Amino acid sequence: MKFGKYVLSFVTVLGFILLAGSPAMAHNAFKKEMAKKYPKMKISCNACHVDKQPKTERNLFGKLFHKQFADQNLTKNWKSKKGAEKKEYEAKVMIPAFTKALEKVSSMTYTEIIQEGMVDGIEAKEEDGDAAAKK
Repeated sequence: MKFGKYVLSFVTVLGFILLAGSPAMAHNAFKKEMAKKYPKMKISCNACHVDKQPKTERNLFGKLFHKQFADQNLTKNWKSKKGAEKKEYEAKVMIPAFTKALEKVSSMTYTEIIQEGMVDGIEAKEEDGDAAAKK
């Protein structure tokens, strides 16, 4: 019977670890909205985030998307809310910000993406005036 207790303890600890490592619920609101917009597509967290990396690591779409509302501190503000206030914040602030960002990003051309400096390995050169001003 001691073996059964060890297995139960192991499963319990493993469950806590898995739950603690799950993505923030705030971002599930984004995922749900994207699924509504594209009902024939299967949407995962990897639409924005790099698989098996911290959630701060974003792929190209995630970087473009996040840039549209990065200055609004949506996740930080969401985490400061409790209960019904949290749901209301999602509905009235987060989802509209998400929808606006998704519309902008989904209409961008590759040229605009490059000009935004969002492609790894491509960045703006310093203008001659900028280099002289820095000296």
